[in-house]
Amino acid sequence: MTDNAAAQELLRIQKAWESEFPNEDHTAIPMITRLGIFSGYYRLAYERLLKPFGLRNTDYHVLGTLRSYGAKTPSSPTALSRFSFQNNAGTTRTLDRLESAGLIERRPHSVDRRRVDITLTKRGAELAEKSYRADLDFAQQLFANFSQSEQDQLIKLVDDLIDNLTGFIKTTNSTKKQH
Repeated sequence: MTDNAAAQELLRIQKAWESEFPNEDHTAIPMITRLGIFSGYYRLAYERLLKPFGLRNTDYHVLGTLRSYGAKTPSSPTALSRFSFQNNAGTTRTLDRLESAGLIERRPHSVDRRRVDITLTKRGAELAEKSYRADLDFAQQLFANFSQSEQDQLIKLVDDLIDNLTGFIKTTNSTKKQH
């Protein structure tokens, strides 16, 4: 257990809930609380990582996704929204900001006039590469104390959590639509 003050406070809260509901199974709560702490610190670290580049987390994901396709390979706003975890309006705001900064270009689709192709500009590709290198350094620091075997195991466990979480989201979306 970490000596982090936030972790200690969450442990106190967990114990309080356990005493309120002694007949419930609380075994997953310690993991959930730690994932919550990790998520908060990770978000803060990413904000600091991207600040020198003038990027937000969503900007980074859009630029990185576009760069991973190849510097001049187009994508659609819909595809980009999947990787930035934004709704259509949020994706549009991100694309507007990146276009205003000269990092992306929007062009009409060559076949379907209702669609738009998004590509990186030269400046956008360069910024995507620089910020990705900073991300690589960050990842190396984050996992410096983990063996390759531990990293592989963590990847598997997190993949399983993502599967469970997306299944929950799909289930709650279909339940919501029925009401």
